[in-house]
Amino acid sequence: MTVRPLATIAALLPTVAFGAVHYDTARVIDAQPMYETVQVNTPREVCRQAQYAVAQPARNNAAIPVIGAVIGGVLANGLGHDGGSRKVATAAGAIMGGAVGMSIASRQAQAQPVTRYETRQMCTVENHITTEENLIGYRVRYRYQGQVYVMETDRHPGDTVRVRVDVTPAL
Repeated sequence: MTVRPLATIAALLPTVAFGAVHYDTARVIDAQPMYETVQVNTPREVCRQAQYAVAQPARNNAAIPVIGAVIGGVLANGLGHDGGSRKVATAAGAIMGGAVGMSIASRQAQAQPVTRYETRQMCTVENHITTEENLIGYRVRYRYQGQVYVMETDRHPGDTVRVRVDVTPAL
């Protein structure tokens, strides 16, 4: 008689020490997708036509004093009567015409710059931010032996899920 209780206790020891683990299938009730909202930045180059003012300095024409000297010399040449006075008048006319030409050129150099407008293409980088919903997994409700359980998976489970059943006796 003493052998029997010892055999029963010995038979229970592996179950108590290690438990019984097996796998089964549970029926999926529903699988709801889970999303994560993210913002995506997409830089874009945007180009526009724009008007720009371009200042050009007034021209300094070096030919004006020379032209003034020639015109002054020609006009004064007609004033002299004989060869000597004509040469003096021509030289004096050329000097005076050159001085007048230099004065005109100097005033032009001090004049306001001329402004003109150019159309140029202007490009900038603009950030275009969009909101996206990324699927991150599924919240799955399933039924096993009359109880409803919830788990999360990274993909859709289908009609059934595999469950791990761990049976441990309560002492």
